Amino acid sequence: MNIILKKQIILTIIFIFLSTDIVFSNIFTDKNDRLKSSKFMTKYLYGTILNKRSDFLNSQKYLSGLEDLKKEHELFNLQYVIALTVNGDIKKASRYINDFDGKLKSRFPYNLVLFTQFIKEKKFDKAINTISKNSKIDPLYDELIFSLKRWTILKSNLTKDFNHKPLSKQVDLINNYLISSYLNNEKDMSFYEKIIIQDNSLHRYHALIALNKVSSSKNKQAINILKNSLENNRNSILLKQLKINIKNNKNNFINFYDKNKLQDNLAEILYLFAGFYFDRGENQVSQILLSLSNYLNPKFLSNYLLLFEHDLKNNNQEVNQKIINILRNIGEEYNWYINYQLLLNNKKKPNELISILKETKYYIYEKNIDIANFYRYKKKYKKALKYYRFAENSTNVPNLSWELYYYKGICFERLDKWNKAEKNFLKSIEVSSNQFRVINYLAYSWLERGRNLDKAKKMLYKANELSEWKYGYVIDSLGWAYFLNQNYEMAEKYLKLAYEKAPYEVEVYDHYGDVLWKLNKKLQARYIWKNALKLNSIEKKVKKRIEKKIIDGL
Repeated sequence: MNIILKKQIILTIIFIFLSTDIVFSNIFTDKNDRLKSSKFMTKYLYGTILNKRSDFLNSQKYLSGLEDLKKEHELFNLQYVIALTVNGDIKKASRYINDFDGKLKSRFPYNLVLFTQFIKEKKFDKAINTISKNSKIDPLYDELIFSLKRWTILKSNLTKDFNHKPLSKQVDLINNYLISSYLNNEKDMSFYEKIIIQDNSLHRYHALIALNKVSSSKNKQAINILKNSLENNRNSILLKQLKINIKNNKNNFINFYDKNKLQDNLAEILYLFAGFYFDRGENQVSQILLSLSNYLNPKFLSNYLLLFEHDLKNNNQEVNQKIINILRNIGEEYNWYINYQLLLNNKKKPNELISILKETKYYIYEKNIDIANFYRYKKKYKKALKYYRFAENSTNVPNLSWELYYYKGICFERLDKWNKAEKNFLKSIEVSSNQFRVINYLAYSWLERGRNLDKAKKMLYKANELSEWKYGYVIDSLGWAYFLNQNYEMAEKYLKLAYEKAPYEVEVYDHYGDVLWKLNKKLQARYIWKNALKLNSIEKKVKKRIEKKIIDGL
């Protein structure tokens, strides 16, 4: 048994005994002797903790067989249904939910599980009634429900007028395109298609448009759409793999999605919102929606990539090998991406990827950049530069991505080769003049070296405008520029703002304490410096320096 999990079990039991109003505390006083057995309690507590850890596969194993809790403990019902759903057992989850009373069935996630099962059984009236009873949770959820209703009404015998103002123009645009495509309305489809192609952020739908072109034997148009989209979305695995497959006449992607099937379109909507919730950090909701999407359309294999990313985000010790195999078999780009992510998460060795790189035919530049970035993350700057050079030599393009020169500049700077670093930072800005990270790095490096102070200050103001004053570390750089120019009042203004926006940045604390000291606010300065010492990210050298300042001041 995992030692950490054992400790959590013991702490949970103690917590339950000390709590008088916790929802499942009456398990211990239940009249059913079986519910009071140590084996039963252990399984329940294991299942609960694993559910909170997002380890739904093992959570389901422990919660199965505890269905006696169904009528007594709503928390158990929720955890059990979530575990069943995320593990893909939607049919079993829906059967379990069917015994709930009507009011409970209308709650999330029960309503969406039932909705999905009704769609699978082509009971469209029941499906739409299930989600019509929903209580409002948040605007994003309302948008999801409206989108599902909008689709289901196309097959339902019910006639309802849905009064809803779309929250997102993009979601509305996607729905309009998919519906016009589903209904084979060529005029509307062409209209929405043009708008989507002009929006670089909708690159997934550039891929779906390309798929539709291939289905109509318009392969050249599909290739052009993908080529143009990749110019602004170089890291899209779906776009890259689709382009390779079409060029090689491998049309397996066509079977992923059928625009004329309602289930496939509803699956797409659920997948879209699973991505929104993933970006919002609501992983459990995202996993539920993703599982429902895959249940309606298990053919869209590339969608399993989000499941893989959930495993990594949840820090699961064992990533689902079945999902890995599905993704690897899609094609070379998916195989590379999976291996690279495993490398970043210490589940692969770099030599394994380097061997793959030697055999690869496509996107060699990008793959060399990946290897270089890995070594840069590991602070192996010489090795990183080696692969950045390989990337440069793999293409004939005269001005490569601004990121290449930026990353090379960082490596040279860390290796104390400032002239080469500066040259690459300037080249990066020449390629793309509005990258606030590059501007900040170069300008702050000048400040550290006592060079170009006025120019650096102007550049840092621009960097903050470009980043909309969102990032504490960029604001800190501007404040430090004023500090070095001995304008302590202006320095305090910006360094205080940086301190508020970057509560985990040691350097921000250090700088803010310095300016407070210069303004004779010595008590406040020591307070800020002392707080810096509490940060987990503080390095030994910095810690010693700040400890000295707390004693001696500046």
